[in-house]
Amino acid sequence: MSNPAKTKGVLLLALGHQFYGNFAANLAASIKFNYPTMPIALAYAGDALNIIKGDSRISLFDHFIDIPKKCYQTNGVNTWIKAKNYMYDFSPFESTLFLDVDMIMFPRNAESGVVGLNTFFAEMEINNIDFTIANRDFMDFTEPDEKLAGYSLWSNIAEVKKAYKFKDERYYSCHSEFVYFTKCKKNDKFFESVKDITENLKVKHTVFGGGIPDELPFAIAIAKHKQYPHQTGYIKIFWENTEHSKPFANVSQMYKDWYGLSLGGNDSQKDTIKLYNTLAAFYGNKLGVRYMPYFRKKKHIVGRDGKI
Repeated sequence: MSNPAKTKGVLLLALGHQFYGNFAANLAASIKFNYPTMPIALAYAGDALNIIKGDSRISLFDHFIDIPKKCYQTNGVNTWIKAKNYMYDFSPFESTLFLDVDMIMFPRNAESGVVGLNTFFAEMEINNIDFTIANRDFMDFTEPDEKLAGYSLWSNIAEVKKAYKFKDERYYSCHSEFVYFTKCKKNDKFFESVKDITENLKVKHTVFGGGIPDELPFAIAIAKHKQYPHQTGYIKIFWENTEHSKPFANVSQMYKDWYGLSLGGNDSQKDTIKLYNTLAAFYGNKLGVRYMPYFRKKKHIVGRDGKI
């Protein structure tokens, strides 16, 4: 592992389809508008970078990392979702916030350009920790097998308990769209486990994006190392599929309650898409760069349907 720069920054991944380059640029514009001094690293593979090459949006990124094939291929087949489990290796920063590119930050009253890195990390409540991941709740492995079995979409957690010899650890319902980590010995070991579990998974799993759901190795490694998120129920980004609310009648309140909008999943509701496109246009116009509207992943990208 190379010596990381003594800095904080955001890491984004753009993989496969060129539209993920558009997503990354829209998100980067929203970060740069709100936090102008925030360094952004873009790790990329496939066609994702092609759409923003030779275009002013390329200036939104401070570092570029070409992802090696071993991080996204399985038996010679591209399984882009796999690369997320190698995020620790990609980051050039000492302290990193990884974000999925299919989200956009909300305005934080920062047009004056005075909001700094420490303010951003303080707002996220991650200034003085080494690791966290967005999560809803957890299940204790002390629970009966029948309760464990139905807890996760990604695998039978009773089988996970048996395969990895868990006893009283916690299995977290985590969301890998938002992961914070520092470069340290504890995280060296943790992320090595994430990669090892990815390459040598011991249980059956839901197939997602053509491979192992990225959050399953994270959840198993979290239990293995008892490296739990710093807060249970730690969510900073609004995602309609889990919030089950209709906040769009009062967008200004939504901006106060959340830090961004996620379009995770195969598709989104009309109100979500409208808000995303409005924000993408706003940031693009303010920074003088192109912006691209939301696209429906399920319609344009093969392999988005998960199956057992």
